[in-house]
Amino acid sequence: MDAVLVRLDRSGACEVRLTLPQARADEHPLEYCACGPPRYSRRRTGRICVSVATVRHMRIAVCTLTGAPDDVRVWSGTPAHFLEGLRAVHDEVVTIGPLAPTAYKALNKFAGLTGKLGRKVNWEVEPAALRFFTKAFDREVARVKPDVVIVLGWYPLRSASGIPIIYWGDATIGQRLNQSPHWSGLSARTSKQAEPLEAEALRELAGVMMPSRWALDDTKSRYGITRAFIAPFGSNVKDPGHISRVAPEGVRLLTMGVKWHRKGMDKAVETVDALQARGISAHLDVVGVNPPSADWNREYVTYHGFMAKATDADREKLGAMYRNADVFLLPTRNDPFPMVLAEAAAYSLPVVASTVGGVPDRVESGMAGILLDPEATPDAYADAVRSVLNPDTYTAMSTSARARYETDFTWESCARRVIKACRAVLPVGVQ
Repeated sequence: MDAVLVRLDRSGACEVRLTLPQARADEHPLEYCACGPPRYSRRRTGRICVSVATVRHMRIAVCTLTGAPDDVRVWSGTPAHFLEGLRAVHDEVVTIGPLAPTAYKALNKFAGLTGKLGRKVNWEVEPAALRFFTKAFDREVARVKPDVVIVLGWYPLRSASGIPIIYWGDATIGQRLNQSPHWSGLSARTSKQAEPLEAEALRELAGVMMPSRWALDDTKSRYGITRAFIAPFGSNVKDPGHISRVAPEGVRLLTMGVKWHRKGMDKAVETVDALQARGISAHLDVVGVNPPSADWNREYVTYHGFMAKATDADREKLGAMYRNADVFLLPTRNDPFPMVLAEAAAYSLPVVASTVGGVPDRVESGMAGILLDPEATPDAYADAVRSVLNPDTYTAMSTSARARYETDFTWESCARRVIKACRAVLPVGVQ
């Protein structure tokens, strides 16, 4: 059998012909097309020619509704960092967004006003609002002409684009109802139509991606989605490289979150209280939120307030805090997929956290840290911190954390998973 490369260009498009000279003279030649079933020619010949049709690189569009996908201020910088990783491993990438920003701001303002009345109306599950944004989305798809679109943080409803669309979120609305602040205090209308509308929107898409097994399993069981893929979000900090760590004599703990109670900041402070009571020199840095009252002030707790990774100054301060920390503490009460745990892994930090949401997908308990029941007491967290500080345990967990980051939490590794999902929903000829 002879193989002849007929054409190859920079985009990866190619055509290959295979010739089998022993074919009987009365047989029809067989032509194989990568995009469809074999086809038989009417012309009789003494050989079989197999022609593999042109295969070209897929053109991937990344869409965010609230702002430009490459704007680090959008969605905590996740789309921007993902784009950087995607462009490092794939050469056909375009962006879509923002979509109708004036309307988005007005709808968010309306949600805020209704929320103050205790009957919040969230536009994300209002059919008219979704259809409005979907029409803007369809116009942009027609303009950039992608083969597949990744939508982050929102989903089109009844799109007429004709292009495969993959939704990428961190949890279903069903998992968020009455759990996260945005999906609490809802109007009866929003509560009633939230899950049915999400089900309709997701079922008509080409696929759904979630960052954790927790969210993926719920997507399948709650809505019957079959084309579902896992794609863990990467770390939204610059890779600091390998950091060699040894168990400290005292311990400097770092925790981050913008919601005091939801992220367990109260329990984090009480954990340090428990360590101090046991004679362990401990200090806690709290980033993202200030305490609700002076009762939470301690000489061994420093509150840094909100810090923005989009600014050079805050980004450098955050990097220094990660480097100076010994253990990352996150006694969160509700968290779909904490980005900060990927960042901690990048800095080789062992973690002590709760087993809520997608946390177990970020940290394997006993390997890169210790996970506790959501109802665990501050004393239990203090015990876990002490266990991590065992010299052999600390070194092993630090090494494991960094190894997990390099394997699963870089944006390049994330991008490869996303590309694999895109290929699964596209014809063979577009890869």
